[in-house]
Amino acid sequence: MASAQECEAALRTVADRLARAGSGLRNRVGENSVATRITDLELTFRASLRDGGLHDITELPADAPVPRRGDQDSFGRVDAVLSMASDDLIAMVDGRMSMLGAWTSGRVRIDANMLDLMRIRGFF
Repeated sequence: MASAQECEAALRTVADRLARAGSGLRNRVGENSVATRITDLELTFRASLRDGGLHDITELPADAPVPRRGDQDSFGRVDAVLSMASDDLIAMVDGRMSMLGAWTSGRVRIDANMLDLMRIRGFF
């Protein structure tokens, strides 16, 4: 099981990749608010997708309610919720597991509209 710090570092790696990505991927990012639920650690990160990147990665307090798609919070409306185990997040960021494979096998759950789902798939 990966730690909370390792999960946050993995999300920051995704943010760094987006920052260095070509304009094709960066232009597809759009303006969204994302929640990433790490199920085995019972923690949630929130972040904003805007200006071609992933910004404001923040771990929510342990007593905060688990965001659901459509909820409103300080980040804005929750447009997408990803749920996965900590090791699966690390494996996707490290390239040992594909987002598509993880999603189709049920290791990653994504609650998003189809356009956001396609955008998110390209980040890993």
